[in-house]
Amino acid sequence: MEGTNLAIRAAGDLIGPASVNEKIQTSVGAEDSAYMLEARPGAFIFLGNGADRSCAPSRIGFQ
Repeated sequence: MEGTNLAIRAAGDLIGPASVNEKIQTSVGAEDSAYMLEARPGAFIFLGNGADRSCAPSRIGFQ
């Protein structure tokens, strides 16, 4: 929880607490994130850009 709380505070400082949604359903992310978090402290967070879901040009593939 320490990493999550740090990420929430940092996001609030950066974009304002009203823009940070702390009430989303929790997720374990992916197994590669779990291995990373075993090695180093941190948090798995979701970043969004509001109602417009197009955050990158279609020529860029995230896989």
